Amino acid sequence: MNKLNNEIQNFIVNSNVMDEESRKKMSNILFNHFYNIDYDGVNDLSSLGDKHSNYIDSVKKLLGDKILKYLTVNNKMLSEKVSLDILKWLESKHLQLQQNNEIRSHRDNFNRFISNNQNYKKTDWYDSLKELKKTYPEFKKYWDFYDKKLRELYKEIAIELEKNGKTKRYYKLLKKLKVVKEKIIEDYGEAHNKKIDEIISNFMENETEKYVEYLVEYLEKLKSFYDTLFTFFGYLGRLWDLSEGVWQEVDWDEFEKYSKLLEQNKDIQELAEMIGRLKESEEEYEKELIEKTVITHEWKVDYAGKSEITSIHFSDDLNSLIPSEVALLSTPQTEQIFAKKFVEKKLLTYQYMDKYRLDIEKKELGEHNKKKEDKKGPVIACIDTSGSMHGTPEKVAKTIIFALLKIALKEDRRCYVISFSTNIEVMEITNINHSLEKLIKFLKMSFYGGTDATPALSKALQMLETENYKNADVVMVSDFIMPSLPTDLKNRISTQKEKNKTKFYSIAITTQTNTHFLDIFDVCWTLDYTNKDYMNYLVKCIRKVGKL
Repeated sequence: MNKLNNEIQNFIVNSNVMDEESRKKMSNILFNHFYNIDYDGVNDLSSLGDKHSNYIDSVKKLLGDKILKYLTVNNKMLSEKVSLDILKWLESKHLQLQQNNEIRSHRDNFNRFISNNQNYKKTDWYDSLKELKKTYPEFKKYWDFYDKKLRELYKEIAIELEKNGKTKRYYKLLKKLKVVKEKIIEDYGEAHNKKIDEIISNFMENETEKYVEYLVEYLEKLKSFYDTLFTFFGYLGRLWDLSEGVWQEVDWDEFEKYSKLLEQNKDIQELAEMIGRLKESEEEYEKELIEKTVITHEWKVDYAGKSEITSIHFSDDLNSLIPSEVALLSTPQTEQIFAKKFVEKKLLTYQYMDKYRLDIEKKELGEHNKKKEDKKGPVIACIDTSGSMHGTPEKVAKTIIFALLKIALKEDRRCYVISFSTNIEVMEITNINHSLEKLIKFLKMSFYGGTDATPALSKALQMLETENYKNADVVMVSDFIMPSLPTDLKNRISTQKEKNKTKFYSIAITTQTNTHFLDIFDVCWTLDYTNKDYMNYLVKCIRKVGKL
């Protein structure tokens, strides 16, 4: 049982809002409503009866909000979270109502009247009715009637007692007076209860409207967080569903913390956009390679065909919408969300694929012998996180590491990241596509301080001596604005190259590099991020590294 579920059970057993059986039923109804797309809990709430009608009516309004349903459906953690939030919200409103001064005042006055009316003289009754007219004006005709009736009876009783004494008629008049007083008490109780219900109803209605706005805004932020993470996990080749995997494994408090972190960190949002552009450039590069490749028999992929669903992705293809997106068109309120997602090309749609065989005949002269490739080894990536890398170079560097990680994951290769400025931080990110915590840690890497590559390369050499990374190659991503390496470290790198055939590569994100420093690398690429075509060049560099 997870933390959220424990809190729900604790509410059912220990809360003072409604009775325990009603709390249990409402908890189940709420979860099933938000989790199951085909279940509507509004009707089942009516089975809880009229005893808690004000609370039930408020919850019905919450369940009637289509946006909330859309944001939580098929997601166990979000459904539990929203259910728990609503239950706690009800509990807090119940407490507020218990402490409401207006309600307390009405109840105190009513209880005082019930306790003291047996000792009231006629003037006390006249004063009480006068006060009731002010407090409950909607019952004015009743109070006027009782005021008139009391005065008539008191007058008749006085006359009868003066003329004839305590006759049968005298006692009969006293009995009528008692009946009138009892009716006053009865109608006062009805007016009092109606007033209390009205205060509670108005209070709950106002609070419900504010709470719906809060919940929608809150869940929209979480959805935005999901959309950003979808970019990263999707790029790594893993369709990351809201109801499974990483989303379910994280504690809710941690999840909220990560959400706020990404919301406040605009650089991560920009990095997500850069990852998106990298993916587009990769697709263009793949297309270019296919066009230059001549194959006698080839299976062609037709994404316009619809014989097979391969994944879900963001687009504006109205013919491929998933059902939950179509549901947004059901009300004018959710149509606005649909329109916004359509314009931003962020509608969740099926991605289809079809295959057909294409026969191409081409005469070729000569023979071509291809050497069988050895199994590719792990990757050790050294990323410069010094202050000079802050800004666009930082995002480009993280994009490069992400792209290398994608290749490593696809080819089942280990990946080890060493970030360095004046000190180093290390992170094994081989399974980052299964760990939200690792992804957040990677995205949070800060870029500040001076630059000293010596500790990073020393750590890389140390890792090359371990069993998991003895066959690894090393890639350094930096602007290479740094002092030269110590001679002994250069000698150790040379020995590593000769002894284990380890390759050292560099990607320089600048046009002003330390050429003496780059001499230690087998292959060096210089990436000028001010060039408008740098992303295409970046893809080619990464592909070359990935093949080595």
